Amino acid sequence: MELHAGHHMVVQLLGLNVNLDTLMMTWLVAALVIIVTVAATRGRSLVPSGLQNAMEIVIEALLDQFKETLGPKYGQVVSILLTMFLFILFANELGMLPNPHVLASPTNDL
Repeated sequence: MELHAGHHMVVQLLGLNVNLDTLMMTWLVAALVIIVTVAATRGRSLVPSGLQNAMEIVIEALLDQFKETLGPKYGQVVSILLTMFLFILFANELGMLPNPHVLASPTNDL
């Protein structure tokens, strides 16, 4: 019995089989996360507006959840958790765009 996870462009990289389309989409999503976070923090002000306001809403809500769940030492892991959340959010939203498997979400692959 063979299980298939879809058709991918597979290349051999350092002796490992790598799904090239998944790798490219992972890099694209990482670049989008970096671009959006840099754009949101570029012109910071005390009264946020636009993209800064949206990012602050998301981050403040997540920080409140992390404080409740992880306790007083949540600060040790908050940066990695926020990064993972933003990566998964952007990847899943990108995967919802209607296209012929060109922009498949990197989270749909193990």
